[in-house]
Amino acid sequence: MLKKMKILSPRNEEEMTKQCSYLDEMRNCVYNYSRECMTELERSLGDLILSGTADSMKELCKPTNRIHQDFLKQAECINDKYSGTATCFKDAFAAVEALDSIKPETRIQFLCCGINRFRKCVDEYFSSACDKSVAEFIDAILEFILTEFALQICTSYETYKSGCPALPTGNDLKGTYKTNLIGEFLTPFYRE
Repeated sequence: MLKKMKILSPRNEEEMTKQCSYLDEMRNCVYNYSRECMTELERSLGDLILSGTADSMKELCKPTNRIHQDFLKQAECINDKYSGTATCFKDAFAAVEALDSIKPETRIQFLCCGINRFRKCVDEYFSSACDKSVAEFIDAILEFILTEFALQICTSYETYKSGCPALPTGNDLKGTYKTNLIGEFLTPFYRE
């Protein structure tokens, strides 16, 4: 489904509407899967994890919403500058690849430090390359991909007193991130 979307590429209202229909289709797919294939307890947990994210995407796709309007104003810049996020993505992929070698008791901290580094990198890049409203829009998309629940867990690691462990960079990727669920979700958004 994600590969079918031209992530972050709509340049006008018509293309944005099409993009939002893909997002709607994805939400419906998740809903139908949970209804048909999950127990009531699993559905409840899924609702807890995904409900805020689904609401965020609905808001994002409303033409009257400020973030929707700001995105369309900045669409050219996003499309023209998007390849500049390659380093952010490569570093995120490197963190995903390293998860297999991290002790189970420190994986959440490590993953959250990687997620926070990625979000900060993308935010700083788009804030300077385009506009702060673009950075906000991109962060809303990341919230949808990474889920609000995961981001809430990771918020506590933004100012983690012990600091984050040394995170790998994307200079020597092995490609194993492609077989990890997080890597699979991020890959369609990656452009060089």
